[in-house]
Amino acid sequence: MAYRRDIDGLRAIAILLVVLFHYEVPLFAAGYVGVDIFFVISGFLITGILRHSIETGRFRYRDFYLRRARRLIPALFCVVIVTTLVACLILTPYELKIHALTAAATLTGVSNIAFLAFTDYFSPKAVRQLLLMGWSLSVEMQFYLVIPPFILFGLRRGGDGLRRIVLVATLLSFAATALTVHYRPVTAFYLMPFRLWEIGTGSLIALGWSFGRLIRRRAALFPTAALLLGLALFLPPSQPVLVRQVLAVAAAGLIVMPGASGLGQGLLASAPMVGLGRVSYSWYLWHWPPVAVVHILGIEVGAAVRGGLILGTLLIAVATYHFVEIPFRRGGGERVIAARRYVVLWGAGIGSLFLIFVSGGMARWAAASVRQVDADVRSAIGNDCLVAYGATAPRSMRACLPSGTGAAIALIGDSHANALVAGIEDMASARSLSLYQMTKSSCQPILGYDHFLANHPTHSAECAAFLAEALAIVRTHPRIRTVILAGYWSSLLDASADGGEDMARRRLALEAGLGRMIDTLKRLGRTVIVVQDIPRFSADPHSMALNDLMPVRTSLARVLGEREREVRQDRMPWQAVMPDHAREAIARQVAQRPGVMLFDPVPPLCDPSGCLFRDGKRRVFYADMHHLSTAGAIYTARRLAGVQSAFEIPRSEGRRRRRVPSEMAMQYSDRTRIGQVACGASICPASLVDTSSAMTIAASAFWIGR
Repeated sequence: MAYRRDIDGLRAIAILLVVLFHYEVPLFAAGYVGVDIFFVISGFLITGILRHSIETGRFRYRDFYLRRARRLIPALFCVVIVTTLVACLILTPYELKIHALTAAATLTGVSNIAFLAFTDYFSPKAVRQLLLMGWSLSVEMQFYLVIPPFILFGLRRGGDGLRRIVLVATLLSFAATALTVHYRPVTAFYLMPFRLWEIGTGSLIALGWSFGRLIRRRAALFPTAALLLGLALFLPPSQPVLVRQVLAVAAAGLIVMPGASGLGQGLLASAPMVGLGRVSYSWYLWHWPPVAVVHILGIEVGAAVRGGLILGTLLIAVATYHFVEIPFRRGGGERVIAARRYVVLWGAGIGSLFLIFVSGGMARWAAASVRQVDADVRSAIGNDCLVAYGATAPRSMRACLPSGTGAAIALIGDSHANALVAGIEDMASARSLSLYQMTKSSCQPILGYDHFLANHPTHSAECAAFLAEALAIVRTHPRIRTVILAGYWSSLLDASADGGEDMARRRLALEAGLGRMIDTLKRLGRTVIVVQDIPRFSADPHSMALNDLMPVRTSLARVLGEREREVRQDRMPWQAVMPDHAREAIARQVAQRPGVMLFDPVPPLCDPSGCLFRDGKRRVFYADMHHLSTAGAIYTARRLAGVQSAFEIPRSEGRRRRRVPSEMAMQYSDRTRIGQVACGASICPASLVDTSSAMTIAASAFWIGR
């Protein structure tokens, strides 16, 4: 195929969109469509090259894959080496182990499958992956495996036959994507079959399918493409992602179509655009790791730092292009020897990463304090009893649903409830109580509340089935005397935290759902405990704690960070505490139901100067911005007023719970007022202190504990 400068110019547009999106430059919130443009370009070029070589009788599988290896592996290998060295300096052992796994998956072309297995592209965990950008490269590698035999098979049926086959495959892929994006959007994002329609669009154009018949004047192709791309970028945020992808793919298809001309094509073929397009592959590889480092450090960076990182990664990409990409791409020598060298290089890389993985992220060489924090956090987050999205029932393993005949308690809730398990187990085991853990990600213990998650559209139905099964387990196990309800309550309101009618509607729905759950459990004769949510922060306290423990992280945070957050005696300032919009609603439902106990983790963690996130440098209380670690759960549970009594006093002795001595009530009231003064109405509302029924319950809990 003849070289086309305008396609390099289109590459420049695609990489600019992706980079500006990842560096959060205003007006480029939809810049992720740059990846869709890359897929169209790949489909057009690879299909055209293969068709030409097959028709001229010069196609060899070995030659095709060797050219692909020369094009992709050298620069990718450099990035993997550098990021792995950085990872050894700034990641905890567990995080380094995960990095080794994703790096090996990137080199083998399956990183998209690996990321789909344990992370979500739009979640906080995803942005901490140093090689996350490799998912799209893996999609292309998988495409390279299937396209040669596909074209060979199609050409045996003539040019028209091949076009029809590619058209059918493209339409089937698009139909599958349109269906899957509503049920499993993350799957549709990562996997190659759901990206094939974008690649297939480029393939159809390379095979001579002229969409230009729809446009009489060739000169109109570029203006039309510019309009479509503009719509993809600047449509209202409410528009589905798939609509933006279709617009971007159509725009790219019009531009790569042969024969287009005009001012726009001249701009794409200009020297600056062509130069940027030629280094786009290296820039795509290098631009992401600094973004991940910033998120790993948990720091805020200003516009100047962002601009410096963009420019710095571009300069590194230019150097990589000239000193790595070009020499390897043009390298001569006997093809068999060259192929063997690539295999040896690849094997050495995979072997090194395997050693890092089996060593547990080189845990032996990590500082003892880092190992302690790492183990503490992982033990809280990695609980097998927390079932993931898609599950509709609690895990049936003995650790989650223990057997036996003695008294037991049950915990029902989401990941925030799961994070409390260490503290609850600490209190329960000391009293020979078994713990039934029934927790599911993002599934708050409320009945009849429809909580839509964009990345998991079927979650509401799954959560409803999960809670029904949890209630059935409580019903059929009479030894469960007490049920604890805990959850990330405010997440049900934060998406609409504007104080408007929708906010009020959501709050009423939350209260009604929690009330139904409490009433259902009381009808079953169970004691009910509701746990208020823990303080949440706008910064990641876990990252801040590790920054103080790891020298390289300390230096990077000081150099890159816009400003250092004020931390006094291991406490986050109140300015960094997020408002809890659900707090009053939870307290109100408990106050309306005599005998239901309310546990509040805010007073044990907070005082007028702020909220604890660690106890010295060895014990960190948070796993991230809103999940407790094992140490944090134990610390909080041991200091909750009334928690001991809830685990010790049988339901038959409920009369004692009605004794409310005024002295005890005043002591608890004073503690609560301290928390209110410290945090304000958003997290400790006046109704929690002033409502007499709520105070009665709280004072009763305290008296029993005494």
